Amino acid sequence: MSTIRVGARRSPLAVAQATWVASRLEAAGYPSELVGIDTLGDVDRRRLTEIGGTGVFATAVRDGLLSGGVDVAVHSLKDLPVDPAPGLVVAATPTREDVRDVLVGLGVDEWRDGTRLGTGSPRRAVQLAELARARGVEVEIVPIRGNVDHRIDLVRQGEVHATLLAAAGLRRLGRIPADLEGIGEVGVASGSVRIELLELSMMLPAAGQGCLGVECREDADPALLTALASIDDVDTHRAVSAERTFLKVLEAGCLAPVGAFAYISGSHLTLRAVAGRESGDAGLVRDELSGDAQDAVELGSALARRVLALLGKDLDE
Repeated sequence: MSTIRVGARRSPLAVAQATWVASRLEAAGYPSELVGIDTLGDVDRRRLTEIGGTGVFATAVRDGLLSGGVDVAVHSLKDLPVDPAPGLVVAATPTREDVRDVLVGLGVDEWRDGTRLGTGSPRRAVQLAELARARGVEVEIVPIRGNVDHRIDLVRQGEVHATLLAAAGLRRLGRIPADLEGIGEVGVASGSVRIELLELSMMLPAAGQGCLGVECREDADPALLTALASIDDVDTHRAVSAERTFLKVLEAGCLAPVGAFAYISGSHLTLRAVAGRESGDAGLVRDELSGDAQDAVELGSALARRVLALLGKDLDE
């Protein structure tokens, strides 16, 4: 087949991710090239909630796919809307990277009343607030956006005392060692700053965090589908199917900030979830459900209904 045109945003992380996918396709015997695409989320500095949510990062890339400008699109799966785009399909979810969040700046035990924690993620905000309450301190959540270097610089410059980044992104950018666990440092042009990998008991990730979603057109050439199938990972695919189904069903009943993570052991899948209350009341809802990995979608739906009930919501409201 001809060279596969791999489309992605122009941000450093998006380019790194698309390069990784292209290299896997090349290794499987399929020539590939990168095509950069500008998105609204990259050029508009307003809060994501003001310009359409995380889906703004995917729209332009998907348009390039639908128009025929690219053959496949590479997304951070956590930024990809759970509802499929007409005419498109997620044909591959390669092996997952580290799902954890990284705390950049002051460690949790160093937080004091008035500590400023920067994040534009409602999911992270509610869990950061819970961590602070558990330690008896009152922190300020500051909404911030920007790429990895910008957010690290905000910590170095004292605009915020700490922020959160996805470990997967830092690892794909080569900013932290592949074997780093616990506490370390991450560097930027202006220096370095303390980082700490947060265990899942402290911070559950977004649905699909650490995963890439590789989209193509539904009517794609069979040879292209075969190429994408060669980089798909079955366990990752099932795990994120459970997480994204959970998110899709939950969003039908509420707008609470949520985190979800599924993992597979043998033929067994366990899905864990956390949800904050829309009212901002203290306290988070946590729950988990296990079952056969082949029933990933059903498990995601069932757990979402249980969490909705715990939140006092109903899909039929």
